[in-house]
Amino acid sequence: MTYRHGVYISEVPTSLRPMRHVEARMPVVIGTAPVQTITDTAKRPVNQPVLCHTYADFVAAFGWDEDPAYTLCEAAHIFFRLYAVAPVVFINVFDPVKHTDGVSAVAAADIVGGIDAPTGAKTGLELVDSVFPLFRLVPGQILAPGYSDLPAVAVMMQAKADEINTMFRALTVVDLPVDYYTEAPSWKETNNYTSAGMICCVGKCLVGETEHYLSTHLAALAMEVDEDNGDIPYVSPSNHNLRISGFKIGAQAVNLGIEQANYLNGEGIVTAINFDGGWKLWGNRTAAYPSNTDPKDSFIPVRSFFN
Repeated sequence: MTYRHGVYISEVPTSLRPMRHVEARMPVVIGTAPVQTITDTAKRPVNQPVLCHTYADFVAAFGWDEDPAYTLCEAAHIFFRLYAVAPVVFINVFDPVKHTDGVSAVAAADIVGGIDAPTGAKTGLELVDSVFPLFRLVPGQILAPGYSDLPAVAVMMQAKADEINTMFRALTVVDLPVDYYTEAPSWKETNNYTSAGMICCVGKCLVGETEHYLSTHLAALAMEVDEDNGDIPYVSPSNHNLRISGFKIGAQAVNLGIEQANYLNGEGIVTAINFDGGWKLWGNRTAAYPSNTDPKDSFIPVRSFFN
């Protein structure tokens, strides 16, 4: 062999980050997916919980489309590709046969869902109760990105989260539809987004030029933090790094100062700041704060642990 004396360099390509399995705050995400791209119509999952552990699982079940109208595609991208956390249960309510005008035809009533009296078939949020019987996994977070800013949806999300299968509880993670940060506290109170089981988010995340819902980033980040702590949800996701490149509220890109972000936190609202070390989730209070200051109800990690 060749004689070598001195310092020699070799590099090995970095392997892909493995998917991390986290169950304590497992999300159930209700929204829309491009199931019309599934050629076998009998295999299109409409109002059917689907458990996914990878991005490939999601694409195989629901198809794929970059159109932001498909809220489940955005969520799958965030959970599986940006944060590499699993599992996630997805419930698609878009029915190409029923919603002939496209995704725009999906309304709050489709997300809320119900139970068909003659058949007992469940739709929308009513399917949250089907997750544990189907998969033996307990929902930890309930999301409906793109629809959770509708009070009719949020109130049903909370109703389901407060009593899952008569024995479990979950957190709901919602977005507030405001154009300026000072409007958020009034909107939150007026529309009764004040539950101890709710996390209210203000702002949308930017990944390049693409907008994402902060609620979904929060849910994925919470799973990442749990994985770092033995899958026990006792650590807050606040002040941990978001995988984003910018932030906006309403139509404007913003960079909230610490005093502005703390103003929102003091009203029980979570946001994002570009602080030491990059973009961070900022906020540790549930929506019950400041009306309810009991630690078991007002601190996100305490409420998560009690759940």
